[in-house]
Amino acid sequence: MRDDRKEMMEQLLHAVRQLEEKVSRAYENETISFSFFNESFDRLQHISRLLQQLQSMQIDELKQQMQRLVDVLSERREPETKEVDAVETREEKVSPERVERVELPGYRNPRLNESIHANDAKPVQERTLKVETPGIASLNDVTEAPPSLLDLKRGISLNDRFLFQRELFHNNREEMNGVMTRLNAFGSYEKAEEYLRERMDWDFDQPVVQDFLRLIKKGFA
Repeated sequence: MRDDRKEMMEQLLHAVRQLEEKVSRAYENETISFSFFNESFDRLQHISRLLQQLQSMQIDELKQQMQRLVDVLSERREPETKEVDAVETREEKVSPERVERVELPGYRNPRLNESIHANDAKPVQERTLKVETPGIASLNDVTEAPPSLLDLKRGISLNDRFLFQRELFHNNREEMNGVMTRLNAFGSYEKAEEYLRERMDWDFDQPVVQDFLRLIKKGFA
């Protein structure tokens, strides 16, 4: 277990034990003071913050493991890419020879076979164009597709999405989707952050809020 995660677990155990001792004393005395509730609520909030930090730490470790796996797979695929490039290069070298080997149709006297010439003219012309202009681009290739709209949700993993939905949007998926749609309309991260600070009743110093802002900023990069 990593040192920072071990230290976080020790803090969590200490906080839980303190809460347990407080509840045990109230149970033995058979009386509950008003301060018991306030202090207990403070302990619970502290435990909740520790759990959130521990969860964020776990998610970061998982992301690092996935990134290392992607790097390993990318290194293994690199030789295959070189082989594909070599095959394409060989095909490009062969294609001109294929064009030179095309046999053109023989000469026909238009006065003797006008009907035959009229019927065969179009297929011969099409075959000639296909041979001489193999690289003509289609209309779809020439016309550039319009840029796609910004989708911030695509940059948030499924685990993070559940975490933000539960901790920041009252476990309401429609509320979260509505806010994400509104953020997509802004042209910069600064305007998106300003909107969140004005509209959302969050503690922007909490780790979960900082993680959310970091992912939103990454989406605008």
